[in-house]
Amino acid sequence: MNKLFLSLFIAVLFFSCVKEIKKGIQISVSGFLVDTVKNKNLGFAKIYLVGCKHSLYGTSCYINLDSATTDINGNFSINYRAEGNSTGYVLEVAKDNNFSDNLYQQYHFDNNSSNVRLKSQELNFLKLNLKVDFNGYDTLYVIPSHGFSKTLIGRSIDTTVLLKVLPNYENIITYRILSLGNDSGAIQRRVRDTLSIGLIDTTITSRRIFNTHQMPLN
Repeated sequence: MNKLFLSLFIAVLFFSCVKEIKKGIQISVSGFLVDTVKNKNLGFAKIYLVGCKHSLYGTSCYINLDSATTDINGNFSINYRAEGNSTGYVLEVAKDNNFSDNLYQQYHFDNNSSNVRLKSQELNFLKLNLKVDFNGYDTLYVIPSHGFSKTLIGRSIDTTVLLKVLPNYENIITYRILSLGNDSGAIQRRVRDTLSIGLIDTTITSRRIFNTHQMPLN
């Protein structure tokens, strides 16, 4: 019981010592974004300034307060006036269809910081030649493990799909059926391909599904 009381006392003491950064204080941070796999700086990526709050349960950082886009050389800078509700800040690299959070990191700082080195990974292209002889559910979702998904509609499909993949990494491509029936409930079928992607800009692969009714139920 004494140990529990001591732990609670320390937590309360720590929390009481953590003060919110006063409203109007100038927050300045600058640095660059690097892809350590391709060994190059990343231009045109979005960087978020995120506000943090301390509590008895720890530190949470979830409110996007400002942002910047890296220039052609990967450099960025953010100048922000404190809103008075945060006890600290982090920098996050946005995950989108061009950059991955595979090297996910948060750079923590309280006030001003310069020459910050953030990491992310640039996604490459996957050209998928896809043929579905019969699709009994109309809609087929093609879901890469990185980047945005594609939705394909039709009883038969013969097309080339352009996806984004993470270079120098094993990527999973999921082919998924989701059918919401009136009586039988939801039906999900799924198959997957695992692809070892290298560093080349565009990888080409093919997939044929004869009948989506034959895909395993999940």
